[in-house]
Amino acid sequence: AVTKSLYDFVVDGTKGKTIVEAIKAANAQTSGKRYRIFVKNGQHNLGSVLTAMNTANISLVGENEDSTIIYNKPTVEGISVTATIQLGATAQNVYMQDLTLKNAYDYIGTTGRAVALQDKGDKNIFKNVKLLSYQDTYYSNNATMRSYFEDCEIHGVVDFICGSGDIFFNRNRLYLEDRSGNCITAPATSTNWGYVFSNCTIDGAASNNGSYHLGRNWQGAPRCVYLNTTMNVLPAGDGWTEMSTTALPALFAEYKSVTASGSAVDCSARKTVYTAGTVTYSPVLSDADAANYTIENVLGGTDQWVPTESTEQEAAPEIQAAQGSFEISWNASDYALLYAVCVDGKVKYFTTDNFYSFATDEVGMVSVRAANELGGLGAASNVVKLDHGIVTGIDSSVNTGNILRTDYYSIDGIKQNKAQKGLTIQRQILKDGSTVVRSVLNK
Repeated sequence: AVTKSLYDFVVDGTKGKTIVEAIKAANAQTSGKRYRIFVKNGQHNLGSVLTAMNTANISLVGENEDSTIIYNKPTVEGISVTATIQLGATAQNVYMQDLTLKNAYDYIGTTGRAVALQDKGDKNIFKNVKLLSYQDTYYSNNATMRSYFEDCEIHGVVDFICGSGDIFFNRNRLYLEDRSGNCITAPATSTNWGYVFSNCTIDGAASNNGSYHLGRNWQGAPRCVYLNTTMNVLPAGDGWTEMSTTALPALFAEYKSVTASGSAVDCSARKTVYTAGTVTYSPVLSDADAANYTIENVLGGTDQWVPTESTEQEAAPEIQAAQGSFEISWNASDYALLYAVCVDGKVKYFTTDNFYSFATDEVGMVSVRAANELGGLGAASNVVKLDHGIVTGIDSSVNTGNILRTDYYSIDGIKQNKAQKGLTIQRQILKDGSTVVRSVLNK
């Protein structure tokens, strides 16, 4: 069971409640207890200098992945000085969910490295997080670190995912911006696993089709694998390229890569010869080798870390309310940290109770979302109509006009480009940031 608690800091952009002040407050913590920050929808400016988070056990949770935007605009380029947010070496067990980190450095038409997230910590988790930049969007800057990305989206050009450590990307969307000669990764690995992309999708501007590369060697003994990847834009035939003349890849490989239509990608011409030498492995993994790349194996370590236990979301509450009442209630959960009461799709109130009473001037459509232990909000409840504080009706349907995106998954959790015949899991992302998941039988 989770001890009920409100967020420690709520960012709404007003004086005293800015993202800069929230991070300063988090960095000042010395208790070691988890410090949870909630960021409401809006554009939240960090300024022009690198912003560092240096404290362990911090949660940074947004209202909506697409509408909660934290950004900076550096005046100079550089992989070490431009990060929208930098997680320092002591920033461990950090949890981010439902937000966008955007580096607004003016890259197009010039050159320059502009990092959205630089991570020097360990055991950090990112769920429904979007990273926007161009070159060096994500920089993992710790040789022995472990981090986990789930249902995230990363945009960029020129090896926009770069660095060291063991990083597991689960069901992520990788988006190549419009530029020639793009490369997704530049690993600098000294660990056993490196970058692992599982059930991800590669999208991008049409200019990338047939021209980009999956990765290039940077430092150390680079490792990068793609498992069950849907390539809506296809890489160059050789798949991989090189940057360093001395860092021979320890493993650059893929397994069951498919095209947008679901057919197998031709990997027969994948690169095996580099300036530093010829690799002895196959660039296409066997079934047995691919089976080793589990979250538990890649990230478990000696402390048996299981990040998916932290990304589990609380089920949508079910509102009960009598017409004519000023109060709504819902089923309580021992595993919910708190509840967010939403009006017209926007988070408005927080409570640790499983009921809420409205003022007589309140009107709109009301729903409730429950937070998991780390503060991430789950799917929205059914909807209650409110007229001057009085409940006038309950609507359990989903308005199609409120749907931002619909994703489809097979019953074993593999993301699909479209609904397939048979039983499919449908995941709808709504404008209020909530998620509706249901099974659908397609004929």
